[in-house]
Amino acid sequence: MTSYREARERLVDMDKDCVTALGRSDITVREYTFPTGWHLALFCTVSATLMAFSLRSNFAAHGMIARLVPDAFRRFCWTIQPYLFWGMILIHGAETANMARGRLTKHNVNMHDANYWKWLGDCFIEGVGAYDRFVETTHTIPKPPVTYSFVDSIR
Repeated sequence: MTSYREARERLVDMDKDCVTALGRSDITVREYTFPTGWHLALFCTVSATLMAFSLRSNFAAHGMIARLVPDAFRRFCWTIQPYLFWGMILIHGAETANMARGRLTKHNVNMHDANYWKWLGDCFIEGVGAYDRFVETTHTIPKPPVTYSFVDSIR
């Protein structure tokens, strides 16, 4: 190395190699994007389904939902309630674990940050919609510009 510029270039290359070896991205997500449009509709639908199917007694003969739906549909929901509820918990829990260990870690979202927990909570409720919005967020963040130090500018 004959100049500070060469040292800097080598340091930048070493940093890129390390980031790649760690499976990290050079893009850091620092914000949470709220659901809008069909993502919001999906969020509300899944939330309502989780709340309605959280208790089997909601579909009992004199339950809260029994007053709103036909009796045949109420009996059908009463029958499938444990399978639907625990299936949703299992699937959305797996999606949330994948989001935490995969995408949030890769894009340097700190576990001690509120945005981390917002993304996880949203992923648990919404699932695939949160994945889509997270990918959109990573594509809209501009990559940091290459900057040169003062020493490089005088050479």
